[in-house]
Amino acid sequence: MTQLTAEGKRAFVPSRFHLCPTSDDSRKLNGVAGPGVIIAGSGMATGGRILHHLRHRLPDEASAAAALRAAIEQHLGWRCAVAADRQQIDL
Repeated sequence: MTQLTAEGKRAFVPSRFHLCPTSDDSRKLNGVAGPGVIIAGSGMATGGRILHHLRHRLPDEASAAAALRAAIEQHLGWRCAVAADRQQIDL
């Protein structure tokens, strides 16, 4: 493990896994073809980068959004989590 880390290799991270610490890194995900999973912390669907990814991906019928864990009541993540089937998102 130490040798892999020293060589810059990630033993438990798939090669298609991308960390996006900056907005520019996040925007580059728009150029990645095929399915994907985008994970973000609490509040990011209210005005953060997740809203950008929803706007970019959800028009594709093959895309879906899931809200996991707790979300602030009445915010977008909460509305998506409690909606019976579908939630209107004003993008």
